Amino acid sequence: MNHQKYLAVSPFTMPAALAAADELLGGVPSWSGDQGAPEQRAWLVAFRRRSQVAAGISEIHSHATVIAEHHAAWLHAQGWDAQITQGGPHDILLAATLNIVAKWREAGHAYQQGGVDRVGLKKGAYTTSTPENGQRPVVEVATQHPSFTFCFQQVDDAPPSITELLARALDMVSRSASEEVHFDFPMVDLRVHDNAGYMLGLHSGLNMVTQAAEQLRLELNEVGGRASAAAEVAVTRSSHRTVKIDGPFIVAVNRNGAPKDGDKVVFAAYCDRSAWRKPADGRI
Repeated sequence: MNHQKYLAVSPFTMPAALAAADELLGGVPSWSGDQGAPEQRAWLVAFRRRSQVAAGISEIHSHATVIAEHHAAWLHAQGWDAQITQGGPHDILLAATLNIVAKWREAGHAYQQGGVDRVGLKKGAYTTSTPENGQRPVVEVATQHPSFTFCFQQVDDAPPSITELLARALDMVSRSASEEVHFDFPMVDLRVHDNAGYMLGLHSGLNMVTQAAEQLRLELNEVGGRASAAAEVAVTRSSHRTVKIDGPFIVAVNRNGAPKDGDKVVFAAYCDRSAWRKPADGRI
Protein backbone atom coordinates (compact mmCIF):
# COMPACT_ATOMS: atom_id res chain seq x y z
CA MET A 1 0.00 0.00 0.00
CA ASN A 2 1.33 3.45 -0.94
CA HIS A 3 0.95 5.72 2.11
CA GLN A 4 1.69 9.01 0.35
CA LYS A 5 -0.78 11.50 1.78
CA TYR A 6 -1.83 13.34 -1.37
CA LEU A 7 -0.72 14.77 -4.70
CA ALA A 8 -2.10 17.50 -6.92
CA VAL A 9 -1.19 18.92 -10.30
CA SER A 10 -2.43 21.55 -12.72
CA PRO A 11 -0.77 20.77 -16.08
CA PHE A 12 -1.51 24.15 -17.68
CA THR A 13 -0.52 26.73 -15.04
CA MET A 14 3.25 26.27 -15.11
CA PRO A 15 3.38 26.33 -18.94
CA ALA A 16 1.26 29.49 -18.89
CA ALA A 17 3.63 31.06 -16.37
CA LEU A 18 6.80 30.30 -18.35
CA ALA A 19 5.21 31.41 -21.63
CA ALA A 20 4.46 34.78 -20.00
CA ALA A 21 8.20 35.48 -20.33
CA ASP A 22 8.07 35.42 -24.14
CA GLU A 23 7.42 39.11 -24.68
CA LEU A 24 10.00 40.24 -22.13
CA LEU A 25 12.58 37.95 -23.71
CA GLY A 26 11.89 39.38 -27.14
CA GLY A 27 10.06 36.58 -28.92
CA VAL A 28 9.43 32.89 -28.42
CA PRO A 29 12.56 31.47 -26.76
CA SER A 30 13.52 27.86 -27.30
CA TRP A 31 13.87 26.27 -23.87
CA SER A 32 16.18 23.35 -23.21
CA GLY A 33 16.45 21.00 -20.26
CA ASP A 34 19.23 19.30 -18.37
CA GLN A 35 20.26 16.07 -20.11
CA GLY A 36 20.35 14.40 -16.72
CA ALA A 37 16.76 15.35 -15.87
CA PRO A 38 14.30 13.19 -17.86
CA GLU A 39 11.29 14.67 -16.02
CA GLN A 40 12.36 18.13 -17.18
CA ARG A 41 12.80 17.05 -20.78
CA ALA A 42 9.43 15.29 -20.72
CA TRP A 43 7.80 18.47 -19.42
CA LEU A 44 9.27 20.47 -22.29
CA VAL A 45 7.75 18.11 -24.87
CA ALA A 46 4.26 19.34 -23.96
CA PHE A 47 5.18 22.87 -22.85
CA ARG A 48 4.23 24.90 -25.92
CA ARG A 49 1.10 22.90 -26.64
CA ARG A 50 -0.09 23.28 -23.07
CA SER A 51 0.73 26.99 -22.97
CA GLN A 52 -1.40 27.47 -26.10
CA VAL A 53 -4.25 25.50 -24.54
CA ALA A 54 -3.95 27.61 -21.39
CA ALA A 55 -4.30 30.77 -23.47
CA GLY A 56 -7.78 29.60 -24.45
CA ILE A 57 -8.95 28.79 -20.90
CA SER A 58 -10.58 31.87 -19.41
CA GLU A 59 -10.05 30.55 -15.87
CA ILE A 60 -6.25 30.78 -16.31
CA HIS A 61 -4.50 34.14 -15.98
CA SER A 62 -0.79 34.88 -16.32
CA HIS A 63 1.51 37.75 -15.40
CA ALA A 64 5.11 38.81 -16.01
CA THR A 65 7.09 41.55 -14.31
CA VAL A 66 10.61 42.54 -13.35
CA ILE A 67 9.52 44.00 -9.99
CA ALA A 68 9.11 41.63 -7.03
CA GLU A 69 6.50 43.85 -5.37
CA HIS A 70 4.32 43.77 -8.50
CA HIS A 71 4.63 39.99 -8.64
CA ALA A 72 3.48 39.63 -5.03
CA ALA A 73 0.66 42.14 -5.48
CA TRP A 74 -0.70 40.41 -8.59
CA LEU A 75 -0.74 37.02 -6.88
CA HIS A 76 -2.38 38.52 -3.79
CA ALA A 77 -5.14 39.95 -5.99
CA GLN A 78 -5.61 36.43 -7.37
CA GLY A 79 -5.97 35.05 -3.84
CA TRP A 80 -2.46 33.65 -3.31
CA ASP A 81 0.64 34.53 -1.30
CA ALA A 82 3.81 34.78 -3.38
CA GLN A 83 6.34 32.01 -2.78
CA ILE A 84 9.01 33.72 -4.90
CA THR A 85 9.62 37.22 -3.61
CA GLN A 86 13.35 37.85 -4.01
CA GLY A 87 13.91 38.96 -7.58
CA GLY A 88 17.39 39.99 -8.67
CA PRO A 89 18.10 42.96 -10.95
CA HIS A 90 18.13 40.68 -13.99
CA ASP A 91 15.17 38.47 -13.03
CA ILE A 92 11.80 38.17 -14.70
CA LEU A 93 9.13 37.06 -12.23
CA LEU A 94 6.33 35.03 -13.79
CA ALA A 95 3.07 33.65 -12.48
CA ALA A 96 -0.11 31.95 -13.64
CA THR A 97 -3.25 31.04 -11.74
CA LEU A 98 -6.20 28.72 -12.27
CA ASN A 99 -9.54 29.25 -10.55
CA ILE A 100 -12.48 26.98 -11.42
CA VAL A 101 -15.61 27.39 -9.30
CA ALA A 102 -18.50 25.12 -10.28
CA LYS A 103 -21.72 24.39 -8.42
CA TRP A 104 -23.25 20.94 -8.73
CA ARG A 105 -26.26 20.77 -11.02
CA GLU A 106 -28.34 20.29 -7.88
CA ALA A 107 -26.96 20.88 -4.38
CA GLY A 108 -26.52 17.81 -2.24
CA HIS A 109 -27.15 16.96 1.40
CA ALA A 110 -24.40 17.68 3.93
CA TYR A 111 -24.08 15.31 6.87
CA GLN A 112 -21.44 13.91 9.22
CA GLN A 113 -20.45 10.29 9.68
CA GLY A 114 -17.63 8.97 11.81
CA GLY A 115 -16.36 12.50 12.39
CA VAL A 116 -16.12 13.15 8.64
CA ASP A 117 -18.18 15.78 6.84
CA ARG A 118 -19.80 14.13 3.83
CA VAL A 119 -22.06 14.93 0.88
CA GLY A 120 -24.93 12.94 -0.56
CA LEU A 121 -25.93 13.82 -4.13
CA LYS A 122 -29.16 12.48 -5.60
CA LYS A 123 -29.03 14.29 -8.93
CA GLY A 124 -26.42 14.90 -11.60
CA ALA A 125 -24.01 12.01 -10.92
CA TYR A 126 -23.31 9.41 -13.61
CA THR A 127 -21.09 6.34 -13.62
CA THR A 128 -19.46 3.93 -16.01
CA SER A 129 -21.84 1.00 -16.31
CA THR A 130 -19.25 -1.78 -16.02
CA PRO A 131 -16.01 -1.41 -14.04
CA GLU A 132 -12.95 -2.56 -16.03
CA ASN A 133 -10.17 -4.86 -14.78
CA GLY A 134 -11.60 -4.96 -11.29
CA GLN A 135 -11.31 -1.20 -10.88
CA ARG A 136 -13.98 0.77 -9.11
CA PRO A 137 -16.30 2.78 -11.36
CA VAL A 138 -15.68 6.38 -12.34
CA VAL A 139 -18.40 8.80 -11.26
CA GLU A 140 -18.84 12.00 -13.27
CA VAL A 141 -20.71 14.82 -11.55
CA ALA A 142 -22.37 17.44 -13.71
CA THR A 143 -22.08 21.11 -12.75
CA GLN A 144 -23.75 24.36 -13.64
CA HIS A 145 -20.52 25.47 -15.36
CA PRO A 146 -20.82 24.94 -19.14
CA SER A 147 -17.23 23.75 -19.51
CA PHE A 148 -16.43 21.54 -16.53
CA THR A 149 -17.55 18.36 -14.77
CA PHE A 150 -15.84 16.64 -11.83
CA CYS A 151 -14.81 12.97 -12.04
CA PHE A 152 -14.22 10.69 -9.03
CA GLN A 153 -12.79 7.18 -8.65
CA GLN A 154 -11.89 5.37 -5.45
CA VAL A 155 -8.45 3.71 -5.65
CA ASP A 156 -6.51 1.24 -3.52
CA ASP A 157 -3.13 2.96 -3.73
CA ALA A 158 -1.81 6.45 -4.33
CA PRO A 159 -0.16 7.20 -7.67
CA PRO A 160 3.61 7.17 -7.17
CA SER A 161 4.22 10.35 -9.15
CA ILE A 162 2.59 13.35 -10.78
CA THR A 163 3.04 11.65 -14.16
CA GLU A 164 1.09 8.61 -12.97
CA LEU A 165 -1.57 10.86 -11.39
CA LEU A 166 -2.12 12.58 -14.74
CA ALA A 167 -2.24 9.23 -16.56
CA ARG A 168 -4.92 7.93 -14.20
CA ALA A 169 -6.88 11.18 -14.43
CA LEU A 170 -6.81 11.03 -18.24
CA ASP A 171 -8.16 7.49 -18.13
CA MET A 172 -10.97 8.64 -15.82
CA VAL A 173 -12.12 11.55 -17.97
CA SER A 174 -11.91 9.41 -21.12
CA ARG A 175 -14.51 6.89 -19.92
CA SER A 176 -18.16 7.09 -20.88
CA ALA A 177 -20.42 7.65 -17.86
CA SER A 178 -24.13 7.18 -18.56
CA GLU A 179 -25.89 5.44 -15.67
CA GLU A 180 -27.32 7.99 -13.21
CA VAL A 181 -26.57 7.15 -9.58
CA HIS A 182 -26.77 8.60 -6.10
CA PHE A 183 -23.28 9.65 -5.07
CA ASP A 184 -21.80 9.94 -1.57
CA PHE A 185 -18.34 11.39 -0.93
CA PRO A 186 -16.33 13.16 1.79
CA MET A 187 -15.91 16.91 1.74
CA VAL A 188 -12.37 18.00 0.88
CA ASP A 189 -10.07 20.92 1.63
CA LEU A 190 -6.75 19.81 0.12
CA ARG A 191 -3.75 22.15 -0.04
CA VAL A 192 -0.43 21.31 -1.68
CA HIS A 193 2.78 23.34 -1.84
CA ASP A 194 5.59 22.21 -4.14
CA ASN A 195 8.98 23.74 -4.90
CA ALA A 196 8.59 22.65 -8.56
CA GLY A 197 12.20 21.51 -8.67
CA TYR A 198 11.64 19.94 -12.10
CA MET A 199 11.69 23.49 -13.54
CA LEU A 200 15.08 24.54 -12.17
CA GLY A 201 17.84 24.79 -14.75
CA LEU A 202 15.62 25.14 -17.82
CA HIS A 203 17.48 27.51 -20.09
CA SER A 204 17.19 29.43 -23.31
CA GLY A 205 20.52 30.86 -24.30
CA LEU A 206 21.77 32.68 -21.22
CA ASN A 207 18.28 32.89 -19.69
CA MET A 208 17.75 30.31 -16.94
CA VAL A 209 14.96 29.28 -14.57
CA THR A 210 16.44 29.80 -11.10
CA GLN A 211 13.33 29.64 -8.88
CA ALA A 212 9.95 27.92 -9.16
CA ALA A 213 7.01 27.11 -6.92
CA GLU A 214 3.48 25.72 -7.17
CA GLN A 215 0.46 25.88 -4.90
CA LEU A 216 -2.70 23.83 -5.47
CA ARG A 217 -6.02 23.62 -3.67
CA LEU A 218 -9.14 21.49 -4.05
CA GLU A 219 -12.36 22.22 -2.15
CA LEU A 220 -15.49 20.06 -2.30
CA ASN A 221 -18.74 20.41 -0.37
CA GLU A 222 -22.48 19.91 -0.89
CA VAL A 223 -22.77 23.03 -3.06
CA GLY A 224 -19.98 22.37 -5.56
CA GLY A 225 -16.27 22.19 -6.20
CA ARG A 226 -13.42 24.64 -6.52
CA ALA A 227 -10.06 23.77 -8.11
CA SER A 228 -7.40 26.46 -7.92
CA ALA A 229 -3.67 26.64 -8.51
CA ALA A 230 -0.81 29.12 -8.72
CA ALA A 231 2.52 28.60 -10.47
CA GLU A 232 5.54 30.89 -10.15
CA VAL A 233 8.84 31.08 -12.03
CA ALA A 234 11.89 33.31 -11.80
CA VAL A 235 13.98 33.54 -14.95
CA THR A 236 17.42 35.09 -14.56
CA ARG A 237 18.12 36.73 -17.87
CA SER A 238 21.30 38.08 -19.38
CA SER A 239 21.81 39.25 -22.92
CA HIS A 240 25.58 39.26 -22.36
CA ARG A 241 28.00 37.34 -20.20
CA THR A 242 29.34 39.43 -17.30
CA VAL A 243 33.13 39.69 -16.88
CA LYS A 244 33.98 41.03 -13.43
CA ILE A 245 37.45 42.27 -12.43
CA ASP A 246 38.16 41.50 -8.81
CA GLY A 247 41.94 41.66 -8.76
CA PRO A 248 44.85 43.81 -10.06
CA PHE A 249 44.48 44.75 -13.72
CA ILE A 250 46.01 46.63 -16.62
CA VAL A 251 44.32 49.42 -18.57
CA ALA A 252 45.55 50.28 -22.07
CA VAL A 253 44.31 53.24 -24.11
CA ASN A 254 44.17 52.26 -27.75
CA ARG A 255 44.51 54.51 -30.79
CA ASN A 256 41.55 53.27 -32.83
CA GLY A 257 42.55 52.44 -36.38
CA ALA A 258 46.28 52.69 -35.75
CA PRO A 259 48.51 49.88 -37.05
CA LYS A 260 49.08 46.99 -34.66
CA ASP A 261 52.55 48.05 -33.58
CA GLY A 262 54.22 49.99 -30.80
CA ASP A 263 52.51 53.22 -31.83
CA LYS A 264 49.00 51.89 -31.13
CA VAL A 265 49.07 52.31 -27.33
CA VAL A 266 49.02 55.90 -26.07
CA PHE A 267 48.67 55.06 -22.38
CA ALA A 268 48.94 51.99 -20.14
CA ALA A 269 48.63 51.45 -16.39
CA TYR A 270 48.70 48.61 -13.91
CA CYS A 271 46.11 49.05 -11.14
CA ASP A 272 46.29 47.13 -7.89
CA ARG A 273 43.91 47.55 -4.94
CA SER A 274 45.77 50.60 -3.62
CA ALA A 275 44.45 52.57 -6.62
CA TRP A 276 40.82 51.44 -6.29
CA ARG A 277 38.99 54.59 -5.28
CA LYS A 278 36.57 57.11 -6.74
CA PRO A 279 38.18 59.99 -8.74
CA ALA A 280 37.51 63.56 -7.67
CA ASP A 281 34.23 64.97 -8.91
CA GLY A 282 34.44 66.84 -12.18
CA ARG A 283 37.65 65.22 -13.34
CA ILE A 284 35.90 63.18 -16.03
